[in-house]
Amino acid sequence: SSDLGQGIHLVSAFRLADWQGKGLPELLDAVAALGRADVRVTVCGTGKPSPELQRLVSEHHYCALWPGVTDSELAGLLAAADLFVLATRTRSGQSPSGEGFGLVLLEAQVAGTPVVAPAYGGSHDAFVDQITGAAPTDETAGALAVLLDELLKDPLRLALMGKRAAEWARECFSPERYAARAVARLL
Repeated sequence: SSDLGQGIHLVSAFRLADWQGKGLPELLDAVAALGRADVRVTVCGTGKPSPELQRLVSEHHYCALWPGVTDSELAGLLAAADLFVLATRTRSGQSPSGEGFGLVLLEAQVAGTPVVAPAYGGSHDAFVDQITGAAPTDETAGALAVLLDELLKDPLRLALMGKRAAEWARECFSPERYAARAVARLL
């Protein structure tokens, strides 16, 4: 398992080229707003980090960048984290975007880590609100900070959410159960 050191650890994972759309600036602003010296953020993902991403991370002493993590390294980071955060932004217009199901949210829960999902999009099917995770009221750094503060000030609740996340994810998305659900929806 990965040793992230002391303190509270938040992990976010995504294709590094998508860092702005995945809400990393808002996540870092939200963590800064908490004013807690014990909170650390690990950003990991696939692809080569851009100079802009490297600059953003270097401006926040509590943030570490882990590019090119393997599946097993990601699993270890997820298992060692106190909370997984995916703060994807939605965009309308010519090329609309947002988070769909959010498979990484499920991966975090299987690892026993509660999740913070995007405010909008299809991710709300990938966790149980207030039981295995939560989502901010909107996409602002302020709303994310309020939610992070609420979750992080109650370590026992966070630990219980992680336990429930692992149970729920393994039960609902075991290969047998998932296949049966998919077939039922298609027929």
